Amino acid sequence: MSVKNFKPIVWAKSIEENREKMTVAAKLCNRDYEGEIKELGDKVKINGVSRPTITDYDDVNGLGDFERLQDQSTMLEITQSKAFHFYVGDIDKRQAAGNIMDAELTEAAAALAEVMDSYIYSFYTEAGIVTEVESLTENNVLSVINETLGKLWKKNVPTTEQVSLEVTPEFLTKLQMGKLLVDTDNSYVLANGVSHKLKTFNIDVYMSNNLPKDGSNNDICILRTKKAISFAEQLKEVKSYEPQNFFGEAVKGLQVYGAKVIRPDELAVIKIAAYN
Repeated sequence: MSVKNFKPIVWAKSIEENREKMTVAAKLCNRDYEGEIKELGDKVKINGVSRPTITDYDDVNGLGDFERLQDQSTMLEITQSKAFHFYVGDIDKRQAAGNIMDAELTEAAAALAEVMDSYIYSFYTEAGIVTEVESLTENNVLSVINETLGKLWKKNVPTTEQVSLEVTPEFLTKLQMGKLLVDTDNSYVLANGVSHKLKTFNIDVYMSNNLPKDGSNNDICILRTKKAISFAEQLKEVKSYEPQNFFGEAVKGLQVYGAKVIRPDELAVIKIAAYN
């Protein structure tokens, strides 16, 4: 395909779709503010509300002076700028079976997704809840989830709030061995994630290979509401050009994004030392 026939809107949309299919962490964030960012360094002010103090009232003394509520707003800043840049020669195109450019764009999308998920998971250190597990087994896995879910409820997360559990492959196998998962009509297999429903609770379970380890080499799994982390991203540009002195095409793309823990009490971390 020549540069003059290049359709940047079509290519950009293709990358968006592929990246979304491969993403776990970003899917489970609040993305309400996404349309308001465009450039690296952009900031979105997320307004919050304070809870007023409740006082006694009687008809004799009435009310005291009014209370000035604290500003609960926070800033979501676009701090990440990631790019890809690759070249496909005319000879490579002729020798390749199928559309090599589409295949390379799919790989670029997968690479963006992996870096983006890892970035979001790095915010686990700001979780307001931590459950530590010496050894996870098929016999205690449900009690570990139940304990962590109870901690969320004690932080005033409504029992009706949808909660998601993001786990390692080893954690998922313990759930499967305990026959604790059920498929749903919208269960699907992703490039790096699987969605199931936990039988006992209204919890969606996802697997990700991008979950981190902590400084003690413990696996990190995450239980959270969608309101815990806000995330915003934009695929800014995808451009094709013919490099000077070469017969072929180069493609470059730029993506910017940022994340912020808005409700740490709705973000719980499960630290697992071993699996048995």
